[in-house]
Amino acid sequence: MLHILLTLLKILGWVLLAVLGLILLITLIVLFVPVRYSGRAVRETGWPEAEVSAGWLLSLIRVEAAFRDRKLSVRGQILWKTFGKSAEAEPAEEKSASEPEEAPREAREVPPKPEEIKPEAPARTQNPPGKKAEKNPDKKPDKTNKKTDQKTEKKAPAPSLDERLQGLTEKLVTRIYDLLDKAAGMMDQGEAAVRKAENKIDHIKRKAEPFTSAASMQYYRRAVSRLLSALRHYMPRRLEGYLRFGTGSADTTGELTGLAYLLLPAGNGRFEICPDFYESAFACDAGLSGRVRLCHAAAFLVKMLFDRHTWRLLRQLRGKRKGERHG
Repeated sequence: MLHILLTLLKILGWVLLAVLGLILLITLIVLFVPVRYSGRAVRETGWPEAEVSAGWLLSLIRVEAAFRDRKLSVRGQILWKTFGKSAEAEPAEEKSASEPEEAPREAREVPPKPEEIKPEAPARTQNPPGKKAEKNPDKKPDKTNKKTDQKTEKKAPAPSLDERLQGLTEKLVTRIYDLLDKAAGMMDQGEAAVRKAENKIDHIKRKAEPFTSAASMQYYRRAVSRLLSALRHYMPRRLEGYLRFGTGSADTTGELTGLAYLLLPAGNGRFEICPDFYESAFACDAGLSGRVRLCHAAAFLVKMLFDRHTWRLLRQLRGKRKGERHG
């Protein structure tokens, strides 16, 4: 009985070991087998044409995309199964719109024969000649009294000049008092709005104080440097062709030129950048290729997770949210 139990435990251990080995193998394949990509873009005049492809695990998984003639086509492949359509597979023949479609026989209009045309009867008049139109029964004669009231109203005497001046002065004083009251109310509202804005700014400063401290700034610099070191592994390894561009503004073109020069190390002398500082232009004929490994992104995430300041900031964020909920 004990021998059978030990045999079962041994088999179970081998099975668990095989499962763990398979999981480890899949993890290593995902992390270290690169995703290879390549692309090409061409534009002289009109719409550009571009194509991009990416493959993984000896191209057992592959995706291709192309943009030609203002149409985007995507094609994918997993092992032997293919999905999507390529640009070459689309039918090129299209029915021209200039050829009129032949109408069906039932829809064709047949002109009537002259024998079938009948003269139209004359329209009847509403009132035959010789008969007077009936008067509207609803209309009643006007029975208003023609006698007018002969009583004349006595006109009130016109106010004197002093009374007019006194009334205008009272209205003017009342208007001035109203304006002063409105101005005082607006000043009070403005002071209240300023105090509210100051309180809001102080509240935001207190909340953002942990994220703007010196330790936080050092943490941000470390994160940026780690991110840049990880992105270096994703830069294209081969770059060839030329790029000509211009924005019409010399300042903007100069800034974009500085960013474009970051691609020159991948060109190895086979890629040329031609900035145009006077006109707005864009033309290119460039191709690139490279590879991406997930292990570099995983290394960046691990470094950030093992940084103490990351968890400190996360705890502060959680505490702020809890305090807002309770408040």
